[in-house]
Amino acid sequence: MAGKKSKPTAPAEPGIVHQFFVRGRWLIVAAMFVAVFAAGWHFAWNRVREHVVSSGEYVVRAKDIKILTPLPAWIHTPIVDDVIKNASLNGPLTILDEDLTKRLANAFSEHRWVASVHRVRKQLPSRVEVELTYLQPVAMVEVLDGNSPALLAIDANGILLDSKEFSGQYLTESKRYIPIKGIQSTPHSLSAKQAWGDVYVTGAAQIAKAIGDRWQPWGLRCIVAPQRGGAQEFDIYTYQLLTRSGKQIVWGRAPGNEPKGEPNAAGKVAMLEQIAARVKSGSLDDPQMPALIDIRDAAVSSPRTAERSQLP
Repeated sequence: MAGKKSKPTAPAEPGIVHQFFVRGRWLIVAAMFVAVFAAGWHFAWNRVREHVVSSGEYVVRAKDIKILTPLPAWIHTPIVDDVIKNASLNGPLTILDEDLTKRLANAFSEHRWVASVHRVRKQLPSRVEVELTYLQPVAMVEVLDGNSPALLAIDANGILLDSKEFSGQYLTESKRYIPIKGIQSTPHSLSAKQAWGDVYVTGAAQIAKAIGDRWQPWGLRCIVAPQRGGAQEFDIYTYQLLTRSGKQIVWGRAPGNEPKGEPNAAGKVAMLEQIAARVKSGSLDDPQMPALIDIRDAAVSSPRTAERSQLP
């Protein structure tokens, strides 16, 4: 009987270590190719970067920046032009700059009329959209400039605003805001966006904010700050309002500092609205109104009269 032929032995499978090195060579080659390509791209980009960045297609100009928040009536300055000027101090503005939104956000936040920056978004080829909150004037503080009174604009937090926007050709703008009298201090700095640094100014600003645009229909002339020294009818924390004819309204403490039993700012405004509604004119300066109205007591349903004190 013929012997059985043995089957040929199959070649041994490559070991794991061998497979790793074989496949690893391709990974190494691929990684080297990517590295060489990246280095070449980086070199080429550095050669043409300045040309591309400075080309008109990608340069960001004032016309390319769109502020989505409407500009309020009290701002006359070209905000975008100012921002472009300041943001360009560290080089030209281009949409290809990875730090463009950060640079513009910083420049907008430093502007004298910007309270906060909510969003800066860039779009190709060269458009930027911005959302802001603006500083808003609420009152004009009367101070002495030599022997003559001057008016300085403030916001609801007692922050000094750009007074150039309320003088000269814009003087009529200052008449939209209620004056504050009796302030004995001067600002720490006349620079815009600086705090006045006087709690009496801040308190008066909060009252002006609570009253809002009602001050003119109500016939008010000014807010009178508490007087720190000298003989006076009320304590040194009591604010008052004067009408155009000199009628006196005792407001009381500043908003947020009311003692127990004294209405808050919203309650006082509601009381004044009810009192003004009693006369046809709707004015607190109406001849039918008493010489003095005290709104410090929420239980008082009608204004009381009293002899007026000497006020500014």
